[in-house]
Amino acid sequence: GRLPVPVTGPYRMINSYGLQKAVAGKGNVSIDLGGITFACKKGAKARAIFQGEVMGVYGDHEYVFLLVRHGTYITVYSKLKNVRVNKGDKVKAGDTLAEIATDADGDTSMLFQIRNGKTKLNPKSWLKL
Repeated sequence: GRLPVPVTGPYRMINSYGLQKAVAGKGNVSIDLGGITFACKKGAKARAIFQGEVMGVYGDHEYVFLLVRHGTYITVYSKLKNVRVNKGDKVKAGDTLAEIATDADGDTSMLFQIRNGKTKLNPKSWLKL
């Protein structure tokens, strides 16, 4: 619980780690997010939570996600735009990675995951929320 929150400005968590009971408007569908979704103000930025190296930047101009390697751990930042880093870049805790995208409904949110290898971990136990 010591690492900084991966978003700038005010935020609220709109989805928690693990199985979500039902998706609104989808009947009894459940999903396993494997991370936390942060709702933010328009213009919020995604920032590195620890020093590491950018493993890759994936997606298109509308929805981009990126991965940062911290030894055996990996952080995943999803739903981004205006990415400021490239594969191979070294980052420090607090460095701005990208802007969090706002979708057509005006929703500015980012899904954040922490993994140890392929195992998804609960970010709540790692972040200073």
